[in-house]
Amino acid sequence: MKLLLRSLFIGLALLIAYLCFWPVEIDPVAWNPPQAPSLEEGPFQKNDKLAAMDRYLVSEFGEGPEDLALDSLGNVYTGLTNGKIIRFSPDQSRVEEFVNTGGRPLGMQFDSFGNLVVADAPQGLLSISLDGKIEVLTNSYKGEKLELVDDLDIASDGKIYFSDASSKFALHGFREDLMEHGPWGRLFSYDPQTKETTLLLDSLHFANGIALNKDESYLLVNETAAYQIVKYWLKGPKAGQHEVFLDNLPGFPDNLSFNGEDIFWVAFPNPRKPEMDAIMPNPFLRKVVWRLPEFMQPAVERYSMVMAFDVQGKLLHNLQDTKGILAPITSVHQVGDKIYMGSLSDNAWGSIEIP
Repeated sequence: MKLLLRSLFIGLALLIAYLCFWPVEIDPVAWNPPQAPSLEEGPFQKNDKLAAMDRYLVSEFGEGPEDLALDSLGNVYTGLTNGKIIRFSPDQSRVEEFVNTGGRPLGMQFDSFGNLVVADAPQGLLSISLDGKIEVLTNSYKGEKLELVDDLDIASDGKIYFSDASSKFALHGFREDLMEHGPWGRLFSYDPQTKETTLLLDSLHFANGIALNKDESYLLVNETAAYQIVKYWLKGPKAGQHEVFLDNLPGFPDNLSFNGEDIFWVAFPNPRKPEMDAIMPNPFLRKVVWRLPEFMQPAVERYSMVMAFDVQGKLLHNLQDTKGILAPITSVHQVGDKIYMGSLSDNAWGSIEIP
């Protein structure tokens, strides 16, 4: 009996020592998040307006159609986890492989020349011609490799604005980045004329979606880990300055898009987690949680959520699906009266008429 008790005591002591002192790859930064807005009542109240969406499978080619882009003919392009970019016909009756980047295509958009510009996490900012030729526009800054090129938007003068979500963690380390809450995200511009990559803003908490406004006087960039959207001024007396556009959002904002007139659409892969917010002020506790098996850590739930805001930040559309018919939703684009939605890990993308 004494031997058993001694063994249990030693085992418990080793477990405590492991949970408290075992080296981990994260160095958490203390942060006190604001109290999350309610999903039970108020403007962000749960609903199932997305439950009627149409799903279009990509499983023949792979999974994870993270973002979508439509060409001038209405063909839908999307990139998958295996590096493939596939193309759906306008009526979605045919689908074919377009190219394989050899990386992980995320945000994408067509430029004025008909080239598909792609934010490929490990490969960098790419330009792909209609005949499938891939050109690397930029994949480094001051000799440092960009490891998590995430989203982009293209101005009328051809300049490309893009995000580097994390300068410390690569794509498969996004959970580490969120748990650490370090200011590793950056906003860049790339000028196709000069081939110059310029740092516009750093110290962002997982820089993600990007969208220019109508007159291109500013752009918005999502800070996924801070539950907020930042406005960066490109023109006017505030050029080069930034400010918070929206904060204390109800979920983790991912990709961001503008409808060309007066609406910014935001995709939320998941609502906020009370248990995650609760441990953010305590770096030591976050290290302890990180040492636990992944199934014991704050978990992602299958939940669908996209929202639309006007240029003043007023909520216009709150579209959710509590059962997550498509989840996680990581991108949303408005085309006419429909929105098109992508997913980081699902085997389909979706569309629905705006309610």
